[in-house]
Amino acid sequence: DVCSSDLISFPGGRCEPADPTPAATALRETHEEIGLPESHVEVLGFLPSQYTTRSGFIVTPVVGRVRTPFDLRPDAAEVAEVFEVPLDFLLNPANHRAGGIVAEGETRRFHAIPYGDYYIWGVTAGILMHFYWFMTAAAKSSSWRQFLTKWRDVRRSRASRVVSSDR
Repeated sequence: DVCSSDLISFPGGRCEPADPTPAATALRETHEEIGLPESHVEVLGFLPSQYTTRSGFIVTPVVGRVRTPFDLRPDAAEVAEVFEVPLDFLLNPANHRAGGIVAEGETRRFHAIPYGDYYIWGVTAGILMHFYWFMTAAAKSSSWRQFLTKWRDVRRSRASRVVSSDR
């Protein structure tokens, strides 16, 4: 049974007036939600397209590399649990699934990436699929070779995942 309080999500939220860029918003939200200091994140860039949710929110996915070691301090009011998924697992198409639910008489399709006891789906899986498609296209394009050099070490990194809480 999948419900909204069990959704796995990236840290994030609305851009505030003090945030000069989407990257600044992402870094601030990450620090607020899981306690990861901005100094531990190297912003690598943005996915080339924004992700629009079914409810109309426009998400600007910011991609960064987390420097280790670090200690997380999740905000218990927003986060129930933090866990990591190896990036190679997320980028392996053998781990990608298509799902669907019937809501209000309409079948809604979504991407999913099951990982152990976790079921990554919805917006988070959609963003991860956009990242996968971007990386796949970039790997096939000679004009992207320099860009991909930056990702060499990132592919060995681990992507932190956050499970939202309805507290």
